[in-house]
Amino acid sequence: VRVTGPRALAVAQACLAGPDLAAAAGRTAHVGWLVDAAGRRLDQVVAVVWRAPHSATGEDTVEIVTHGGEAAPQAALA
Repeated sequence: VRVTGPRALAVAQACLAGPDLAAAAGRTAHVGWLVDAAGRRLDQVVAVVWRAPHSATGEDTVEIVTHGGEAAPQAALA
């Protein structure tokens, strides 16, 4: 799941427990937990931080890599 734009780090951080993405350098990967609105762990994920302008979109970007199948990516999107 890719989150991009000026609030990408804040939006991704709201869905993750673990890494502090605001303090993360660009081109770095961080292991954390995808959580729901109640803070329940849904999946262990890798969040890759890309800082502007060194991303595919030219903006700050976070790519959240979930486990395979349908359940984990659907939980991330929800």
